[in-house]
Amino acid sequence: MSLNNQPSQGKLDPITFFYGFGAAIVLIASMFKFVGWEYATELFIVGLAIEAVVFLVSAFERTKSEKEYAWENVFPQLVDKNASSNLPGSAGGINAGIASPDLQQKFDQLGQQVQQMQQSLQAFSNHLDKNAGIASQSMQSMENMNQEIQKYNEHLKRLNQKFSELSGR
Repeated sequence: MSLNNQPSQGKLDPITFFYGFGAAIVLIASMFKFVGWEYATELFIVGLAIEAVVFLVSAFERTKSEKEYAWENVFPQLVDKNASSNLPGSAGGINAGIASPDLQQKFDQLGQQVQQMQQSLQAFSNHLDKNAGIASQSMQSMENMNQEIQKYNEHLKRLNQKFSELSGR
């Protein structure tokens, strides 16, 4: 038992210790360099050498994989295919049924809302198609009107020329 009545945190990992120690030396060397104190270069060499050795050793370190959570205790279907029949609301398979009637009702509502959205989008698309047709007709009408105005301008120019010829100007 420790002096402060806290449980032990486990063993000190030597790789982590040396990694932290080397990093601390590199940080101190950086401070020496910024301030302009002596021995900054030597501290950098020592700290970076420690870091290099730690990285080299950690490259060969083997780790033991740990389980995050025992999901098979929560979902026995993961281990035993027959265990799914013991779950409430299931009918012999993982995807065989939905456990909650409320959940089924929400899925049904979601399906209805998706159908309504599809119908609204289809109506909107039809409305856009109709407006595109109207716009196309309007553009054609405006083009015809522009042609008529050009003809009118040509006739007016000719009329002005004839008037100028007759008036002697």
